[in-house]
Amino acid sequence: MQESITNVVRHSGVTEAMVEIDHRPTEVRLRITNAAAPQPVPAVPAMPAGASSPGIGFGLAGMRERVALLGGTLRTGPTQDGGFEVAATLPVTMS
Repeated sequence: MQESITNVVRHSGVTEAMVEIDHRPTEVRLRITNAAAPQPVPAVPAMPAGASSPGIGFGLAGMRERVALLGGTLRTGPTQDGGFEVAATLPVTMS
């Protein structure tokens, strides 16, 4: 979910995000949301094929894969106010 917070800084045009954590006996729910930017945010140029850059994350697809590996679910998308939300539910396993 750190990727979600990084994405707020890199892509949203806002400087604040709300992070909610709900711990239950069988699962942990995480929700990161940001409000809409006060003005349009310029597009971030795409990296050329095969290029790599230190500090570049794996984006939403990478988050989805990591959450799935843990047996969880991930929901992403725009909010009604024009912001963006990333919500994950991860199972709690007892060892």
